[in-house]
Order: sequence, then C-alpha cells, then structure tokens
Amino acid sequence: MFNNEFLWTSDAKGLHEMDPHMLPPSWDEMLPDPYRDLAGYVRAHHGFDGGLLYVEFHWANFFRERIPFPLEPRDPALGAWCHVRPYDNACVAEDFDESAWVHENLAQAIDLSQSPEASHLLGYHPGVVV
Repeated sequence: MFNNEFLWTSDAKGLHEMDPHMLPPSWDEMLPDPYRDLAGYVRAHHGFDGGLLYVEFHWANFFRERIPFPLEPRDPALGAWCHVRPYDNACVAEDFDESAWVHENLAQAIDLSQSPEASHLLGYHPGVVV
C-alpha cells in the first residue's frame, strides 16, 4: 500500500511523515482537514478524476501550498499546538465556518486544478469542469 501511495502517512498539515502505527484506526477517526474537503468539492465538480484511490490527499496538499488558511490561535500559548494541529477549533477564529471557507475558495481551487501547475498530479484533466 505504501509503495502505491495508498497509505498516506503525512501529518495533519500534509507535511511530515508519521509512524504508520500513529494513524487513526478508521476513516471516521481522521483529523479534520479543510483542504481534503476542498479537494472533495473540486473532484465533485470534475476538477480532477476522482476514480483513483486516495488521490484527494495529493490534491489537498497541492491546494494547501497555494490557498492560505486563516490560522488565528485563540490563545498565544497555543502557538506550538496550532503548528501541530492547525485545524483544531482552538487554532481558528471562534466564528470560523469551514463550509463557508471551502465554498469561498472553491472557484480558485477549480482554476488551480485546471492549471499547468497541476499537470503532475494524478487525475489531472484540464477543461472538463462542470
């Protein structure tokens, strides 16, 4: 699974490799990731081929590098925590609405999915967005 990139061992920010034993035991126990949600919406709009296993993790990282996320730790002492768990409720504004954030960034993400910048990603197929 690891060699075929079916096992995603990156941390919540998609950056650092983790020990596979630290991974959640089920899909339902995965940490929230607004970029993975954003990738899911882009896939639903045919921004990339969603028929490939786990491809949304790669697309999430692609968007993560290009679309800023509004980190606002509620307490300065949480800076280190928010570095590790950036999407924790304590690391975003109290009135943060993930669904609204995803929808606000959807058009930009769809445009990015069609750009030559994305041509190296699995599922890339420009010009098919609906």
